[in-house]
Amino acid sequence: MPTAASSQLRRLALAAGVQTAYYDVVGKRQTADADALKAALAALRIDLAEGVDHAFHEWRLERAARGLEPVAVAWDGRLGDLVLNLREAGASGTARLRIELEDGELRDRSLDLSACPPLEPNELEDLHYVALRLPVSEKLPIGYHRLTVETANERFESLVISAPRRAWSPPEGALQTWGVFLPLYALDTNRCWGAGDFAGLEELARWIGERGGGCLATLPLLAGALDQPYDPSPYAPVSRRFWNEFYIAIENVPELARCEAARRLVESDAVRGQIESLRKTDQVEYRAVMALKRRVLEELARTFFDEPDRRFADFERLLAERPQLGDYASFRAAWEKQGRWWKEWPDPMRTGELAPGDYDESVRRFWLYAQFVATEQLVGAAKSAAQRGVHLYLDLPLGARTDGYDVWRYQPAYADGASAGAPPDVIFTGGQNWGFSPLHPEVVREQGYRPLRDVLRHHMRDARWLRIDHVMGLHRLYWIPQGVPNNRGVYVRYRDDETYAILNLESHRYQTLVIGENLGTVPAEVNRALDKSAVRRMHVVEYEIEAVPKRPMAEPPKGGAASVNTHDMPMFAAWWTGRDLELRRDLGLIDDAGVESERQRRAAQKTLLVQRAQAQGFVAPGLTPDAADPAAVLKAALVELSRGPSELVVVNLEDLWGELEPQNVPGTSFERPNWRRKADHSLERLRELPEVNEPLAAVARARPAAREETSRG
Repeated sequence: MPTAASSQLRRLALAAGVQTAYYDVVGKRQTADADALKAALAALRIDLAEGVDHAFHEWRLERAARGLEPVAVAWDGRLGDLVLNLREAGASGTARLRIELEDGELRDRSLDLSACPPLEPNELEDLHYVALRLPVSEKLPIGYHRLTVETANERFESLVISAPRRAWSPPEGALQTWGVFLPLYALDTNRCWGAGDFAGLEELARWIGERGGGCLATLPLLAGALDQPYDPSPYAPVSRRFWNEFYIAIENVPELARCEAARRLVESDAVRGQIESLRKTDQVEYRAVMALKRRVLEELARTFFDEPDRRFADFERLLAERPQLGDYASFRAAWEKQGRWWKEWPDPMRTGELAPGDYDESVRRFWLYAQFVATEQLVGAAKSAAQRGVHLYLDLPLGARTDGYDVWRYQPAYADGASAGAPPDVIFTGGQNWGFSPLHPEVVREQGYRPLRDVLRHHMRDARWLRIDHVMGLHRLYWIPQGVPNNRGVYVRYRDDETYAILNLESHRYQTLVIGENLGTVPAEVNRALDKSAVRRMHVVEYEIEAVPKRPMAEPPKGGAASVNTHDMPMFAAWWTGRDLELRRDLGLIDDAGVESERQRRAAQKTLLVQRAQAQGFVAPGLTPDAADPAAVLKAALVELSRGPSELVVVNLEDLWGELEPQNVPGTSFERPNWRRKADHSLERLRELPEVNEPLAAVARARPAAREETSRG
């Protein structure tokens, strides 16, 4: 039976947004223990030193004293009544209400506080506050506006997000298309330097357009840690606000034509030999590729800054549009000079203030120039692809490295003392710790969600589709506080109405379709919220195949994105043969009993797929899964998806030639070569492979029929 002290602790936790229990993957209720709750509250900067009662009192007092909630949402431009907390002694007289619109227009009026009804019962009575309902009822244009309320003694502010109720959508059927997925690092072309680059991205988009496709999907393309520290994971970026300099196509940089030192370097036997050697490796050698590109980029940067030409004006425009670029370059240069993560830097560097002596100016210039070129090439590739009817499908990771730029620059917005992760499930029985700091749910509100708005705009400028990784994180996120085992973490809630408002608003401004990664164990409330906001869902055959056994793939969500698998799942050939189960057993992620259980379940799934393929005529009647050609089954699955209602069908290119090895095995890091494997075939070779081109042609034929049916409906 809970004690009074434990009940008060749980009451404080719930008030602060920390869930005291959750239902796990098998439906069992998991209750948070006191130590986990206290550690989570500490990560939320709630001081328990003087006891839970005192902490709860101070928490309530702080919330009352801020007067207005820091954020209010005006759905479809309609701002309803607001709640204003005032000290009892000041809850009368006249207040001035001002709304400063995003475009500078001011709306100003007076309110008689005595005519504003108090909320009953008064839950703030013991704090000597009263809560009044302000009759605002404004119709606002779409945008971010600043609301101010001034009384005789106090002034309160709130950000008003005036947003469409639903995310941007094209006219029905207008964007029903298909595309391919391939990690950019894995792309091989005849002119790459050992890994795919932005020029290759443009070439791949051109080829997709020639085949009739309209989408190119890839993994996150964000700034990475490729030296010290070293982590090639695209889901652990240094920043979610800047592109990865690793993907610069050196020979496409304009300064190369006028920088003799760089040209000599590129044309030297030594460099050409290194490039040839790096191209022959089966796996991407990130350090070596980046080091080689950097040698050339440093020469180009010297020419760019010492001998500025007309392009320097483009650079200055980018700096004006994205002023954080200079700050980012200073951070990267300081990171190199210090040789350690920013929490070990001296003050005031550690707290976000850098002076010229804190870094080498030539290194800062390198990062400025490299980011300018990376941005220029990514934007150029996106525009070139769009002119051919092919648009980018980009991926927004859940977080950024704790030791990286974003957390350093926006320290108060992140919860120091906790890591984001996932609770135990049937695969990861000990839970998962993803190793990055989660956003503080209240501080990020007080900052007007600037971190979220920045990263969305960074991606939506150049993407027609944006996948939100782990979209459940908009609602709640599994926190693992310091000192708490991975399997004893707690869920912390976020203001999903506010985050969806930002998603919807930005998607309309950039005409970007938002896709929520809702795979795995996702509460029904999340899918309902996605549908309410017109955020597209994902439909993945390897997940959904047994949801409706008689029609395993016939009911993907209308308007969503459909595929056979994702980058975190086994390649189709490996799934078909069970090779992925053997790999997971070898890595200790599953035991023999688990392998056998999964094989039995998969046998039934394969039977269903073969039956669907036979119904379409891709597999001869009477053949069993053991006798059926998996390539034919895959082709049938892709065609069936293409005839369905999903707006987008994504084909994993590597599936088409029967690739067995995954790009990533969740739950592993450096024990295997995640995020490094190159594609077996170059882009030039792909143009000639019938096992690639024939399935893509079948998908292209299936999609126009679906588009006609949609338009008629």
